[in-house]
This record gives sequence, C-alpha cells and structure tokens, in this order.
Amino acid sequence: MDIMINEPIIWPPKYIDPTTDFGFKRIFKDEEITRGFLNDLVQSRNPDVHIASVTITDGEADEANKDIRRVVYDVNCVTQMPLYRKMKESDCETVIDKWIYNLSNMPKMKTQLAFKQDKPLFMRLEKLASYSDMTRE
Repeated sequence: MDIMINEPIIWPPKYIDPTTDFGFKRIFKDEEITRGFLNDLVQSRNPDVHIASVTITDGEADEANKDIRRVVYDVNCVTQMPLYRKMKESDCETVIDKWIYNLSNMPKMKTQLAFKQDKPLFMRLEKLASYSDMTRE
C-alpha cells in the first residue's frame, strides 16, 4: 500500500473520495457494500445481529413520488476520520478499523485498497470506487 501522509493529492487520484456527496452515494448505493459495512459495524458489538437486506432509495431521484411535497436534507458530520488517515495498515485491529482506514484513505491511495485478503468485499469496493472503472457519465 502506498499512501501519502500530509502531502497534496496528485491529480488524478486512483479512487473517489467517499467523504464527498458523489463518492458517498456512489459507494453506498451498492447494496452489497452497504450491507457488508453495516453488518461488520453492528456485529462488532453483537455478533448475533445479521442484516439480511438493505433497501436504498434516492430521495432526490425518486420519480414515483415526484409530486409529493417533501424536503431532502443533507447531513454533515464532523468525525475521528483524521485519526484513521494517520494510521498505518498494521495499526488496524478490527474489521471496522479496516473499513474506515480504506474509506478515509482512498483519495490518497496510489495502488490498491488494503485488506482485500481479509475482506473480499473490499475488491468490490475497489472496483466501484476506482476512477478507471467509471464511465464518462
């Protein structure tokens, strides 16, 4: 893994930034990625909990309900993500550490996502988030 710490991002980056509106929606509109992340998150506290399916709706693009009056809110959060940006791969102990490490460092990664051997779902995340796998649209 080749991550630059405290250096400017060289354009074009290999992966989208999941902390942007576009990046977050592109990654988490994928049901398998979202379900995998949420299962790992809840199972870190309670291994007996299993999310079987996730339904993702895009309120901004919901043509079926376009005539219904509603308000769409964007939620901005301040996080401990900077701590993960300073971590090394060897510092990651839990599967959540690995998720957050990959998600928070993707815009700076030059090669491939970490921990694909531990979590094969990261291969799907890598393909989904890679600029080279996107269409022009």
